[in-house]
Amino acid sequence: MAYILWTCEAVEELFEQDCSIELAARTVGGCSVLWGFTPQKSSKIAYEHNLEQVEHWLKYDINQLAKTESAEIYWGDETGMCNDSQHE
Repeated sequence: MAYILWTCEAVEELFEQDCSIELAARTVGGCSVLWGFTPQKSSKIAYEHNLEQVEHWLKYDINQLAKTESAEIYWGDETGMCNDSQHE
Protein backbone atom coordinates (compact mmCIF):
# COMPACT_ATOMS: atom_id res chain seq x y z
CA MET A 1 0.00 0.00 0.00
CA ALA A 2 1.28 3.43 -0.89
CA TYR A 3 -0.03 5.28 2.17
CA ILE A 4 2.14 7.18 4.62
CA LEU A 5 -0.67 7.75 7.12
CA TRP A 6 -3.43 5.40 8.24
CA THR A 7 -6.40 7.29 6.89
CA CYS A 8 -9.92 5.87 6.69
CA GLU A 9 -9.34 5.30 2.99
CA ALA A 10 -6.14 3.36 3.69
CA VAL A 11 -7.87 1.11 6.24
CA GLU A 12 -10.77 0.64 3.82
CA GLU A 13 -8.33 -0.54 1.14
CA LEU A 14 -6.62 -2.86 3.63
CA PHE A 15 -9.94 -4.52 4.49
CA GLU A 16 -10.65 -5.00 0.78
CA GLN A 17 -7.23 -6.49 0.04
CA ASP A 18 -6.80 -8.73 3.08
CA CYS A 19 -10.37 -9.65 4.06
CA SER A 20 -12.31 -9.17 0.82
CA ILE A 21 -14.70 -6.92 2.74
CA GLU A 22 -15.92 -3.67 1.19
CA LEU A 23 -16.48 -0.90 3.72
CA ALA A 24 -17.17 2.79 3.23
CA ALA A 25 -14.55 5.17 4.57
CA ARG A 26 -17.23 6.64 6.87
CA THR A 27 -17.87 3.19 8.35
CA VAL A 28 -14.16 2.69 8.93
CA GLY A 29 -14.00 6.08 10.68
CA GLY A 30 -16.89 5.15 12.97
CA CYS A 31 -15.41 1.75 13.77
CA SER A 32 -12.01 3.32 14.45
CA VAL A 33 -13.56 5.38 17.24
CA LEU A 34 -15.26 2.28 18.67
CA TRP A 35 -11.94 0.40 18.51
CA GLY A 36 -10.26 3.21 20.46
CA PHE A 37 -8.20 4.68 17.64
CA THR A 38 -7.96 8.47 17.64
CA PRO A 39 -5.99 10.96 15.56
CA GLN A 40 -2.51 11.36 17.00
CA LYS A 41 0.51 13.55 16.44
CA SER A 42 3.98 12.18 16.87
CA SER A 43 5.58 13.31 20.12
CA LYS A 44 9.06 12.39 18.99
CA ILE A 45 11.47 14.06 16.62
CA ALA A 46 12.56 11.89 13.70
CA TYR A 47 15.87 10.15 14.28
CA GLU A 48 17.17 11.75 11.07
CA HIS A 49 16.47 15.19 12.56
CA ASN A 50 19.62 17.32 12.42
CA LEU A 51 19.18 20.58 14.33
CA GLU A 52 22.19 22.21 12.66
CA GLN A 53 20.84 21.49 9.18
CA VAL A 54 17.40 22.80 10.14
CA GLU A 55 18.88 26.02 11.53
CA HIS A 56 21.03 26.46 8.42
CA TRP A 57 18.00 25.98 6.19
CA LEU A 58 15.96 28.48 8.21
CA LYS A 59 18.70 31.12 8.31
CA TYR A 60 20.30 30.80 4.90
CA ASP A 61 18.74 28.47 2.35
CA ILE A 62 15.14 29.63 2.57
CA ASN A 63 16.16 33.30 2.74
CA GLN A 64 18.43 32.92 -0.28
CA LEU A 65 15.64 31.25 -2.23
CA ALA A 66 13.22 34.03 -1.28
CA LYS A 67 15.70 36.69 -2.45
CA THR A 68 16.27 34.84 -5.72
CA GLU A 69 12.53 34.69 -6.38
CA SER A 70 11.71 38.14 -4.90
CA ALA A 71 9.37 36.40 -2.48
CA GLU A 72 8.17 37.21 1.01
CA ILE A 73 8.18 34.60 3.77
CA TYR A 74 5.31 34.31 6.23
CA TRP A 75 5.64 31.89 9.12
CA GLY A 76 2.74 30.43 11.06
CA ASP A 77 1.72 27.25 12.75
CA GLU A 78 -1.46 25.26 12.39
CA THR A 79 -2.90 26.58 15.65
CA GLY A 80 -5.63 29.08 14.94
CA MET A 81 -4.60 29.87 11.36
CA CYS A 82 -7.25 30.71 8.83
CA ASN A 83 -7.21 32.58 5.55
CA ASP A 84 -9.99 35.00 6.51
CA SER A 85 -8.24 36.41 9.59
CA GLN A 86 -8.69 40.17 10.16
CA HIS A 87 -5.47 40.60 12.18
CA GLU A 88 -3.09 43.23 10.92
